[in-house]
Amino acid sequence: MLRTTITPENTDVHISVPQRFVGKKVEVLLYTTDEEEPASAVAHTAIDFLNKKY
Repeated sequence: MLRTTITPENTDVHISVPQRFVGKKVEVLLYTTDEEEPASAVAHTAIDFLNKKY
């Protein structure tokens, strides 16, 4: 797995993949890391999910 962050200088982003990735399914995600979460977001703990009835 490879992971990095970049700051694009224009609207084009080009990538090169390692040879070992050629011929394999590769997932590419694009999102900003400086977006603020909505003010209405509620913090949850593991206990919240353990007590939830699905």
